[in-house]
Amino acid sequence: EYEKGVDHLTNAIAVCGQPQQLLQVLQQTLPPPVFQMLLTKLPTISQRIVSAQSLAEDDVE
Repeated sequence: EYEKGVDHLTNAIAVCGQPQQLLQVLQQTLPPPVFQMLLTKLPTISQRIVSAQSLAEDDVE
């Protein structure tokens, strides 16, 4: 159940205008094991979003 929530939170961080501030809030409010899950998944999600944005930009041209 935490997995789905962490997926949504990592997506939010990846597209957030101020990810550092959001991470600070999440670190203060999430249980430590859940926050660790989030940190572990963040690089993968960020890369996926960057790839998707590149594809979308290619489609526009």
